[in-house]
Amino acid sequence: MIKTIYDSDFKIISDDFGFKYQDSLTKKLDSSTENFNQDKLNEIVLWKVNRYAEFDESLINLINSIDKNESEINIDKTREILKELLKTNGVQLAMASTILRYRNPNIYQIICN
Repeated sequence: MIKTIYDSDFKIISDDFGFKYQDSLTKKLDSSTENFNQDKLNEIVLWKVNRYAEFDESLINLINSIDKNESEINIDKTREILKELLKTNGVQLAMASTILRYRNPNIYQIICN
């Protein structure tokens, strides 16, 4: 039988306050004193659905090195970026292709599952 808060012997114990779940984002959200904005709400939603992907600054710089107006794909650069994206927790091929597409829709398209 599953216990609920409506059971007469229900008590909150100290262990109920601690949990391990997306540690770095949990700490970031818990320590924030800023007002909510779209970015903050997005982080909370992604935390809840366990889809938050934390990107390394060097990977972000690599993605940003793709010229938004480029009309020809750089295969070597794309391969390097895809390898790094796919190493990122929470990113699979469909998400990686979506990131690239929004960086440059002229040369990248979204791959669906």
